[in-house]
Amino acid sequence: MPTPLYELFESYEKLASILSLKSTLGVRIKRSYDTKQVEELKTIVSTELPELITRVEELRLAHRKMWMLTYKAFGWEVLDIRYGGLMARIQSAGDRIMDYVEGHVPALEELEAVRLIFDQNGVPTAPLHVNASYQSIVTTSALT
Repeated sequence: MPTPLYELFESYEKLASILSLKSTLGVRIKRSYDTKQVEELKTIVSTELPELITRVEELRLAHRKMWMLTYKAFGWEVLDIRYGGLMARIQSAGDRIMDYVEGHVPALEELEAVRLIFDQNGVPTAPLHVNASYQSIVTTSALT
């Protein structure tokens, strides 16, 4: 029977696999969009995004196994929602890119917007203190 420690390391291995793919993906999508490399965008949507979804699902399953070995089932529903949201966002990103590639929309507003520095202090020269919560980083929209 697997131990919680084994499951923990397996989860981290799956996370590293995701990050190795995802770490430059947004930058490459933005660069391909800015330089109108439509074929590169199609390749990203058809190969990399499905692979990313597969890796996220593998992490979710490994994380779930570890969670159930070490905690009670209560609380997992929150993580399920977050994993499901992440997979839906990846799919939506692909859908949006294809809307552009196929000419259904003339531009992608989210890629046209000026990039913001990740700095919760609001002062670009201040030290970066990362203590972001899911609620504050899941969207740039401020719904009140």
